[in-house]
Amino acid sequence: MHLGKFALGLRLDQFIAGWPIGDGGVALSNHVGGTWFDSRVVNKETCSDRIHRTTSSDNNSIFLSDLSARLRVVDGQSRDSRNRGSGYLKRLEKRDGGKAYELSRQQKILRRIVSEPIPLMAQIVQQLDDETVESAKEYLRNLIAMPERIYEFVSLQNRLDERSDLTNQTLLNCHKIQLEFLVAIRTGLGSFLSENTRLLTSELVEIFLLEKCRNINCRRFLLVEDHGCKICSTKKGFCSECMCLVCLHFDCANNTCSWVGCDACLHWCHAVCGIRRNLIKPGPSLKGPSRTTKMQFYCLGCGHASEMFGFVKDVFMSCAKEWGEETLMKELDYVRKIFQGSEDFKGKELHVKADVLHTKLVTKMISPSDACDFIF
Repeated sequence: MHLGKFALGLRLDQFIAGWPIGDGGVALSNHVGGTWFDSRVVNKETCSDRIHRTTSSDNNSIFLSDLSARLRVVDGQSRDSRNRGSGYLKRLEKRDGGKAYELSRQQKILRRIVSEPIPLMAQIVQQLDDETVESAKEYLRNLIAMPERIYEFVSLQNRLDERSDLTNQTLLNCHKIQLEFLVAIRTGLGSFLSENTRLLTSELVEIFLLEKCRNINCRRFLLVEDHGCKICSTKKGFCSECMCLVCLHFDCANNTCSWVGCDACLHWCHAVCGIRRNLIKPGPSLKGPSRTTKMQFYCLGCGHASEMFGFVKDVFMSCAKEWGEETLMKELDYVRKIFQGSEDFKGKELHVKADVLHTKLVTKMISPSDACDFIF
């Protein structure tokens, strides 16, 4: 018993100092799983109604497939028998101007978490004091938030991608803190490191394995539906209820024109993403006379065209009275961008109205309530 405590203490000292772990002759004591939360108090939003979406974008993440397409860090170091870079566990990672660069304590912890076997790291993480854990969490939050450090963050994600041992069974044996780090790195979301995010261990595992939506306010099971959608079938981890078809980010929006939806498959897209990809444009009218056009959203998933005039009108008629002045100005800005290229009379008129009302609100020439009455 005393030997077991001594062995674990020795391994922890080696871990903090940056020495290799797992090659010595002293056996570790039995794995201790740590504390697991057994309840969750967060309301679920599925965002299934076309009108009901929120305007928050706090939960945008680094989507794995999208990020891999933009940037892939290749580790050129030699591999040892456990398929890890042989230089990975060394204290000195690179040289700058002839001087050795020493990894910080937080960097060592993160690199061990993404590289070491689950049972070993579970015991080590359990022995870390609160100050060390919080310091590592803050370091990872900053790593996720700072674009100039994208290479360092992606190298952590790549380490996870290279591993074949991260299965449902092994992840369920993680220490809770260890699992939170793994999920935050996998999804690119610092919110999983917050004490306010209380998820079941099983939910964290499902999110890590991309079986459940990484949006904490959605958490829908990601079953690939048989409707021929090329986005759902090719983008692993994509949620059709709360993520944008183009950028693959989410914000589960409410009562806004900042998202546009498909009438057929009910997929969603940021208005600005749709405009940028030329998915919102004039097209043959679905109901009017032949050779006439209306502004439409062409779904990237199923190719269906949904008319925008009726959608925007429904949003304003249902929600505009509840908006504050700042929100109203933002919504008018979305409307004038959506209908900027209109060729039909109604679309052109709506674009002009939105532009004029936005200007008058900025210059305090009209009240928000009057603007709402005038737009439609």
